Amino acid sequence: MSLSLAEQQRLFEERHETAVRQAIYWLADPATCEAIVAMARARLVDGYKAHGDKMYSWGCETRRRNAFEELADCLVYVTSGEV
Repeated sequence: MSLSLAEQQRLFEERHETAVRQAIYWLADPATCEAIVAMARARLVDGYKAHGDKMYSWGCETRRRNAFEELADCLVYVTSGEV
């Protein structure tokens, strides 16, 4: 399958509100949230291997921007479901 950027953008616009609700649901559901926390623990270890303690030197704005970028990726991933 090959989707043009315009088609991907159209799908994102159609689906992003549902993706936001899905992300909120995942965080509110205890079992799903625990699975996310477990994944975060593993990512912390993997990230340390690759980057050490670099993120602990970031200022508030850098941490916030990086967190928002990860949340934005979540929306992109969730909106990329079946066409």
